[in-house]
Amino acid sequence: NNNNNKENLGFHLISYLLDDKETKNKETWSENDTISDIILYLIAGHGTTGHTIAWTLYFIATHPEIQKEIQTEIDLIIMKEKEHLNDFDHFLPKSEHFSNISLLNACILESMRMKPVSANGTGRIMKKTVEIGNQRYLKKGQVVNCAFYAVHMSENIYSDALLFKPKRWFQISASELTKECKYLPFSVGPRNCIGQSFANFELKMVLIYILARYNIEMADKNQIVEDEVLDVEE
Repeated sequence: NNNNNKENLGFHLISYLLDDKETKNKETWSENDTISDIILYLIAGHGTTGHTIAWTLYFIATHPEIQKEIQTEIDLIIMKEKEHLNDFDHFLPKSEHFSNISLLNACILESMRMKPVSANGTGRIMKKTVEIGNQRYLKKGQVVNCAFYAVHMSENIYSDALLFKPKRWFQISASELTKECKYLPFSVGPRNCIGQSFANFELKMVLIYILARYNIEMADKNQIVEDEVLDVEE
């Protein structure tokens, strides 16, 4: 019974996609369409999430004082879980822990600001000609590209934009900045990333698991990655 499956904790995304096929027009929806959807969910988000995990760990490794604070947050979670654990090896993160990792959450936001997956942004075709000031126009039919990296590196939006400062997110709201098109790791609007909730869940689960068990250091402390700053005309 599909309804019973949906209420079961074991019901998952692939089951949903297979079940959803039954509600679609069978004449136009094929098994290959379902397979394509499954590949999109499982593969498209794999490298992108891995990109953000890698950069977040890099920034944490190069800021050991921040790493210590994050591990203190995680240690407090483990202390509360101790009575339910046979030993530490059985500790696994839960979604209910996410509200107790404020600094790690901030590090993820800051990592996505500085190293967004879609750094070059996204393009759109103008449906009509629009004047943008000083007798400059975006003409109908032109392709307009918004470079997310350039937005994220703007000193008009973020003070010390070139610096990794995760605690800035204690004073500003990512959701509000996204509405204003000033923070765009998942783009914005009706065509934003459909997998952002799943990606955020993965990021937090993996990073808590790693940082609960390991201290992260640079293999070669002389090989610090330098930012290449785009020269953006204001």
